[in-house]
Amino acid sequence: MSGEATTDYQEYANSVRRMGAMKKQSIAGPRELRAGSRIVASLKEAVDWVEGKDVAVRVTTVDAPTVDVSAARKLRGLRAG
Repeated sequence: MSGEATTDYQEYANSVRRMGAMKKQSIAGPRELRAGSRIVASLKEAVDWVEGKDVAVRVTTVDAPTVDVSAARKLRGLRAG
């Protein structure tokens, strides 16, 4: 390795170390919720909705056809097991 390449690598390694030290500081402010807090809040909202409480959620209903699986397998020549 040439002297210039070693110096470039050392500069890069030092910058990575500095970034690691910077990550230890909290990025989110006091008003900003972190990912874990948002997930917990979402789960509590889901539980409230399931329990029938008045929660502002979007509900999507999809009509799916009823399928006779046994007849479909026979039609295709398939058998269980």
